[in-house]
Amino acid sequence: MRSISSEEKIGIVERYLSGKVSINAAAEQIGVHWQTVDEWVRLYKMRGASGLLPAEKNRKYPPEVKNRAVKAYLDGMGS
Repeated sequence: MRSISSEEKIGIVERYLSGKVSINAAAEQIGVHWQTVDEWVRLYKMRGASGLLPAEKNRKYPPEVKNRAVKAYLDGMGS
């Protein structure tokens, strides 16, 4: 199976949401199961187009940032 770009996902979801294609036709056009398109639609509705962009890699925080966060938590300033 080929990799589907974020732009393709966004395009197919927007065509579906605008009523230009059914979910089954959208899935068939891009070569995926309709439930995959349904999941993309859910993500798009929840987070907008950014919900279909590749996930960020794990962030690495410097020790001083981590220490400030722990101190703030212990001081009752939230999580």
